[in-house]
Amino acid sequence: MRSATHELVGVSLALAAARAVEADPLETVGLAAASLCGSRLPDIDQLGARVHRRSRLERRSLLVGATGAALRLPLLALAALVPHRGLTHSSLACAAAAAFAALIASPAGASAALAVGAGVAIGYAAHLAADACTPGGVRLWAPLSGQRGWLLPPRARIPTGSLREAGLAAAVVAALVVVLLA
Repeated sequence: MRSATHELVGVSLALAAARAVEADPLETVGLAAASLCGSRLPDIDQLGARVHRRSRLERRSLLVGATGAALRLPLLALAALVPHRGLTHSSLACAAAAAFAALIASPAGASAALAVGAGVAIGYAAHLAADACTPGGVRLWAPLSGQRGWLLPPRARIPTGSLREAGLAAAVVAALVVVLLA
């Protein structure tokens, strides 16, 4: 799947989850923002992925740009060492990323740590689920098993960049509108 589809699915699920638990507006924004980040994280193993590119804010601020570049250095090393859809596309990586995000957010309080950890988990898991719908599948139990898994039968799998992927994105948006208006 393309980055935009991963982000759309992750943030949509986070907003639906926030609605389901009746989160306040600040928690909802935190959950959605963390989900956006979480939906990008599995692709750190692919050079050129959105997570490796400078943001608009980084391009405008020298301090933010330097901080972003320093944070991305270990990610570049990881991308050079790990094959795409390997360890970073596993349930172990999803759990580790969510726990690490919650730990980093913990100085802001337990509520913030929970929202950030849950948001990263939602976005990351949505990314894995979306990739499990593609012909390539995912190695959900890496490094314990190299076996690939899929959520759809072979003929229903969605090729990256296809019209079916665009249809999936449209369906997610429609479902989100229904959930938010209900």
